[in-house]
Amino acid sequence: MTKIIGIISLCTALCYATSQLPHNSDPSGSDIECDDLIWIGDDVFQIITHTKKHWTPGASGYCENLHKDTLGLPGRLAILDSTSSFNAVRDHLLNIGRLSCRDIKGYWIGCRYLGGETDTTWLDGSTVTPGSSMWFDGQPDNSGCHSTPGTPTLAPSEPHGCCQMWNTVNNPDDQLKIDDLCCTKHRQFICQFTNAKDVITRDSCTPRNESKVRCPVEVTSDDKGLVHWPMTDVCKDVEVYCPFSKNETSKARRECTSTSSGAEWGVSDTSECISQSEVSVRDRLSHLANIIPAGQEAMLAQQLSQLTAEAESFNEEDFENSVDIIVNILDSEDDGVEVEVAQYLLQSVENLLNVSHDVLSASQKNKNVIRLIQAVQRLPSLVKFDDPSDETVMIVTANIVIAVARVDPSSFSGLNFEVTSKQSQISSETDLDEPSDKDASSVTLPMSALDGLDESERSQIERAEFVAFRTNTFFTIIDNSTSAGFSPVIAAAIGDLRETKSDEPVKIRMAHEDQYDDEVFKLACVVWHFNLTDLSGAWSSEGCDVSTEGKEKRSTTVCECNRLSFYTVRLVLLEKHDVGVANQNPLSTTVYIVCGVILLLIGHD
Repeated sequence: MTKIIGIISLCTALCYATSQLPHNSDPSGSDIECDDLIWIGDDVFQIITHTKKHWTPGASGYCENLHKDTLGLPGRLAILDSTSSFNAVRDHLLNIGRLSCRDIKGYWIGCRYLGGETDTTWLDGSTVTPGSSMWFDGQPDNSGCHSTPGTPTLAPSEPHGCCQMWNTVNNPDDQLKIDDLCCTKHRQFICQFTNAKDVITRDSCTPRNESKVRCPVEVTSDDKGLVHWPMTDVCKDVEVYCPFSKNETSKARRECTSTSSGAEWGVSDTSECISQSEVSVRDRLSHLANIIPAGQEAMLAQQLSQLTAEAESFNEEDFENSVDIIVNILDSEDDGVEVEVAQYLLQSVENLLNVSHDVLSASQKNKNVIRLIQAVQRLPSLVKFDDPSDETVMIVTANIVIAVARVDPSSFSGLNFEVTSKQSQISSETDLDEPSDKDASSVTLPMSALDGLDESERSQIERAEFVAFRTNTFFTIIDNSTSAGFSPVIAAAIGDLRETKSDEPVKIRMAHEDQYDDEVFKLACVVWHFNLTDLSGAWSSEGCDVSTEGKEKRSTTVCECNRLSFYTVRLVLLEKHDVGVANQNPLSTTVYIVCGVILLLIGHD
C-alpha cells in the first residue's frame, strides 16, 4: 500500500511539473510576438500575459523551460537591478496598451526574500537596494503572506515575499513600480534570457496581430435592439448610446478583454436601454438604416422583414430607410449572400409592394424605387449556393422570384428561364415551340450569347441569374410614358457587355391578356436605358423588334433583342388616335413581370 501511495505521489508530482512547462514553442522563435519582447543589451526579456501563475515553481519554472529545449536558452524571472533596465521594461509595458485589463494586477519579476532572512535579493544573489525610484514608497517591506485561512504554510527555505511590477491605477506615476507580496498569488510575469539577442531577433518574431490587441467592429442584438460596437483596444471599456436612447445618460457598455487567443469582446451590458417593444416601427427602421452590418447581415435582414410587414402604413422616410438597409446589406456582402439572408431580403421587398401609391410616387423623386429594383436585380449575382453540388438556387415569395443556375462556359448551349403564375423553372432546352403553360413568360439566351467574350472573359463566367416580378407596382411608378404597361419586363446582361456580338438575338416570350383594340394600340418591344431621364431610366425601341413568331396568338408576343438590358412589350397608341385614349385602361388585369438574367463575369460589379 505504501508503494502504491508513493507511485501515485510521484505521478502527481510529474504531472504537476509537466503542467508548468510551456507548450507549442517554435524552435525558430517565430511564434513570439514582437510586442512581447524587449531587447536590453545582450539580453532578451519576454512578457508572458496569456497565463497567470504563482511565483514558484509556476512562473519561475515556466521561464526556465520556455526556450530551453527549442532554442537552447534557459530562462529566469527578469532581474531589473538597474534603473535603465527597469525603465525600459516599464515603458514598453505602458506603450503596448494592455495594462487596463482588469485581470492584469501585476507582473512577477526575479526578486524575493526567504523565511528567516531580512534582505530581499535578486535571483543572481545580489541584494535589492530599497528606496530607489523603481520601488513604491516603503517597499520592499518583507510583509510576506498574511495569516489568513487557506494560505499555505511556507517552509523557511521557500520564498515568503516575491516582487511584482504592480499595475495600480491609483496614481499613474506609481504604475508598474515594484513592491513585494505573497508568492502564492497568481500574476502574469516577465522572463529574461541572457545572451539571447542573436537567437531571438527582431526579424524572427511575429509583428503585431491586430486581432490580438483590438476587438473588431461588431453588432449585437437582444431585446433592446441592435448595438454597434466600434473597434476597441484590448482591455478597454467602451460606452455607446443605447439604440433608442431618449437621453445622453443611457449607455450600453462592453469590455474588450484579453484572452490566450487574443482580444475578445466580453458580454454586453444593455441594462440601461429600453426594450424594442416600446419603440415605434419608424424609429426602429431609422436605427437599422444607420447600422453597419459587420457580420450581422442575417440578423438585420430578418428584422427588416418583420418591420416591413407594416409597410401599408409607411411614409416616404420609412421606404427610403428600408431601401438603405437592403443596399447596406448587399454592399457589405463581399463574399456573397447566404440563401437565408436573400430570403429575408426578398420578403422585405415583397412587403414593400404594399406601400401606398402616393408614398411610392414621392419616394421615386429621390430615385428610391429604382434603387430598390436595381438592388433586386443585383441580389441573385450575390446569392451563394448552399452546397457545392447544387446546380440551381430558387427563392420565391408571392410576387417575386429570383433564380440562379450554374453555367459551364466551355459547354454552354443556351438557357431558358420560364415563370408562370404558379411556378418557375430553369431549363437548358432552348428550342421550345410552346411554353409549358399559357400564362408562361420566358427569356432564352442562345448558345451564341457568349460569342462577344474573349477566352479570358469567357472562362470566368460561372452563373446565370434571373429575377421575376409578378406585379407592376414598382414599374408603373417609374414609367411616365403615355403607352400602357402590357407585359412582363425581362432583363439580360453578360458581364459588362450591353450588346450581343452574334447574329442570334436574345428571345423573350411575353404572355399577356388578349383584350386590347389593335386599331387603337400597336405592340412594341422596348428596352430600358438606365442612363436616361436623369438616371431614373426610360424605355426605348432601339435594339428590340417584335418577331413574326407567334403573331397569330393575341395573348403572346415574342421579342428579339440584341441589346442586353430590361425588355418589355408595350401597348403604344397609334398616331391617328387622340392622346387621351392612352389614359384608358386597355386591360382588365395587367400582369407585369421582371425577369433579370445575368451571366456574371467574376471580378465585375
